[in-house]
Amino acid sequence: MAQFTIRSNIKDVEKHIREKHTQTIKEVEKEVKTTAKDIRSMLYARTPRGETGGARSAFTNSPKGGVEAIFEVQPYEAKIGGRIPLERGYELFDLLEGGTRAHGPVTAKALHFFIDGEEIFAKKVKGIRPMKIFARTRMHWRSTWPPRLKRAVKRGLGR
Repeated sequence: MAQFTIRSNIKDVEKHIREKHTQTIKEVEKEVKTTAKDIRSMLYARTPRGETGGARSAFTNSPKGGVEAIFEVQPYEAKIGGRIPLERGYELFDLLEGGTRAHGPVTAKALHFFIDGEEIFAKKVKGIRPMKIFARTRMHWRSTWPPRLKRAVKRGLGR
């Protein structure tokens, strides 16, 4: 009587799949970290210099002016930004993103505020144009991220 025996190399296949899976995860994690650094650099470059209350320093390794930088990279996600102390009385990033209109006092004779310790009175202040820092950066990365992720997966799979 003739007999056929079929044996598979499933253990080798399973090991190969695990190795590829691990390598793919490492490549994606590396790409997330690289992309987060690139986004932080782009936000830094788009944030105006000068009197912006320390917003620009939120995108550096050593923030200044009481701004706490947020740069948290986890395996599959990253958070980038900055926390402005609430005692400043406004959300700086919202002002930069949406801009402000020219405005003056409603019930007083003049606006009263301090800049670098200097007391200022003004009948009217000019607004700032919307800079759309986050919106423009988000639009750029919506088109850039998927191809980068695909390349990372291909590298992980060895293709």
